[in-house]
Amino acid sequence: MTIETSNPAAAPEEAPTRADAFRAEMGALRIRDPRARLDDALLRLGAVLLVAGPVLGIIAYLISHSTTNEYQQRDAIVLALVGVAVGLVGAALFVRYSMAAFLRFWLARLLFDRQNPPA
Repeated sequence: MTIETSNPAAAPEEAPTRADAFRAEMGALRIRDPRARLDDALLRLGAVLLVAGPVLGIIAYLISHSTTNEYQQRDAIVLALVGVAVGLVGAALFVRYSMAAFLRFWLARLLFDRQNPPA
């Protein structure tokens, strides 16, 4: 008993799919890569700041409850407020750059679908 292997030359060529056409169109449009250096750096900075905000808040809480000195407790309040500000800035950066990357390709796909409707 012999086992026949499929001959690639005998297989019929497949028609290009819509995904292949979309990739080719994206290459031709020269749309800016969403992972550009500055965008990528700001997205990562936003994620780091988003995590650093609550960490600063926890540190401030621990400082304020470990002493009876009013001056240190006030410093901890200021540190907690800085943590809130850092967290908000981080959230804004993260949302802005992650949504920009998503919407850029969504718009390109929408334009492609208008030019090349599905068969």
